[in-house]
Amino acid sequence: MTPITIDDVAKRLFDFSYGLGSPATGIQNGLHRAFSRGSGYGFDRTVPFEADPDPRRINWKQTLLSLEFAVDQFVEEKNISVFEVDDFSASQCLGSKLSAIAVLRALFAFVTGAHRDRFAAYGATNIVEPELTVPLGVYKHRALELAGQVLGFTAEKPGGGLDKALRLLPERRSLVILVSDFLDDISAYKRLLPLIARHSVVALAIRDSRELELPSKNGFVSFVDPETRINVSAWLDKSGRKRFNAYALSQQREISSLFATGGIDCLWLDGSARDVNIVADYFIGKEG
Repeated sequence: MTPITIDDVAKRLFDFSYGLGSPATGIQNGLHRAFSRGSGYGFDRTVPFEADPDPRRINWKQTLLSLEFAVDQFVEEKNISVFEVDDFSASQCLGSKLSAIAVLRALFAFVTGAHRDRFAAYGATNIVEPELTVPLGVYKHRALELAGQVLGFTAEKPGGGLDKALRLLPERRSLVILVSDFLDDISAYKRLLPLIARHSVVALAIRDSRELELPSKNGFVSFVDPETRINVSAWLDKSGRKRFNAYALSQQREISSLFATGGIDCLWLDGSARDVNIVADYFIGKEG
């Protein structure tokens, strides 16, 4: 397997595009619906009916409280805020997965900077690492800096901070890139769905090849648990490998099915050079 590199990112940067995918409604010789990069029309404020007499936008709750007709006003949002939330648990720092996170951060930082959109990244262990933002105008250098910080990360803390990181996201609808290996019990991810329901979310699941297939050797084989650092010995044979492979595939299907119930697409990556193409092709297809 060829590892993913910055060169792989560079080949696709100018193809890459994205959008929130929500329709915007506007008036131009009738009512039209069209795709907009931003989240369409976002709430701005409430004003008296006399200032903006549109009965379609009456805020009935405010009207009843004040006993005067009130109308909601909206502003058209064109820019997108993109947040990448990365799981830095011990298993996520195994093998090719850490380098894949580094390249993904560089990719999204560069592309959002080119679109003049806001990009911020959170790293989650059992706490939430400080937010890393990319100022406009310096995104080219900042993108590589973000990648370097990821490659220098060592997982010395337990996982469990994804929910804490997601609680820091703003209320405004944003594009959220959720990056993890999703190896925890599925109940942990069920708790995440209400926290990201208002956003447009894409889950990037990164698995190392060693998590999908056991060694072909028969007999006793020693392993090291990346979470606990404990040595484990197991007897391997053909039937055992078959059961393990079936479990790994069923766990992937379970995660994909769970996210699908929340309207979240899940892309499965393996830390190889093809990951960039998978991610870029997905977003290009979504915008079209």
